[in-house]
Order: sequence, then C-alpha cells, then structure tokens
Amino acid sequence: IRQGRLGDCYFLSAISCLASHPELLRKVFVHSDPTRGIYVVRFFKNGSWYQIAVDDFFPTSGGGFSRSRAVFAHTNSNHQWISVLEKAYAKLHGSYAAIEGGRVDLALMDLTAGAGECIKVSPDAPEVLDGSLWARLCQLREEGHLMGAGSPAGSDTEISTSGIVQGHAYAMLAAVDVDGNHLVQLRNPWGDTE
Repeated sequence: IRQGRLGDCYFLSAISCLASHPELLRKVFVHSDPTRGIYVVRFFKNGSWYQIAVDDFFPTSGGGFSRSRAVFAHTNSNHQWISVLEKAYAKLHGSYAAIEGGRVDLALMDLTAGAGECIKVSPDAPEVLDGSLWARLCQLREEGHLMGAGSPAGSDTEISTSGIVQGHAYAMLAAVDVDGNHLVQLRNPWGDTE
C-alpha cells in the first residue's frame, strides 16, 4: 500500500488487518462491477450500516494521463480495492480531509461492526510490568480479534532504533512467546516493513 498525501495510516492499518482475513474483507464489498467502474462498500457507523457507492475515478497529480500519479492510497499493481475503500470511507465522512488522522480501533469498528477498545500503555505501566497486558494480547489474538497498534506522536520521517515509525499506525499480526521473549509482529501498511 502506498499511503499517498493523506494522513490516514490508521485506516490503511485497519484495511491491512482485514486483508489478513479475506472472508471479512469480502463482506465490506456489497457490489463490484469493474467493467463499469462502480463499487458499493458498506460501513457500520453510529449503530447503522451505510452502503456507499463510488466510481473508479481517483485524484491524481502530475499532468497528462500517462504521467499522472495517484494522490492518495494506491498499490504498485493494478489492484484498485485499496483506493475504492479509501474513497468510500472519505465519502462516508464527507471528504478526504475528514479522514485525516484517526484510530485503528475505530476504523476496524467501521469496517466490521465489531466492538472496539483502545488501550493506552507506557513501558512502566503496571499492566506491562506485571505481564497482564501481554496475557490479554495473547488471549485476544487467540480468540481471533483484529488488532492494531500506534506509535508515539512524531513525524513519519522519525524512526526509532527498533524500526518503528513515529506517529504511525500498524496492523498487529501476531503475539507469541519465544523462549521467554514476548514478540509482537506488526505490519506497516506502507508494506515495506513487517
């Protein structure tokens, strides 16, 4: 996924979580007619389902049809489903600008109608130190819950020594204990690190 100019990595991370469960991703698409460029996507917002129809015309820049580049989320392949979902989500909220910044848990709720929760932690939080947070993450993972994570505020050009982009959202793919080491596998929706 190439995020583009829009600060919606939280939504792209939620899509990345869903992509790990194709049966859930298929449920988001109500209708798809690529030959006509028409798609209908459903979201669950404020207790109701909304079906959002969009076409396959996406904002571009760079002039000339052959040299134009997608402005917002896209892939390097011919797959348009990322752009379709982002456009429909922007339409649900009123504009692309309206989906700038957000939380992975809320986007997952919009995509699945599931219940969500945001857990804010710090390295010295009691639930981290006593292991209860780790136990909870493993249990949620085992039960099949979709999970995301966010890094501390900062610029997306700042990267921690462990490779975590600051002020960024991730899909959480796994939580495993290996020889007493608690490991969490995160997927950067940009697709260049996992």
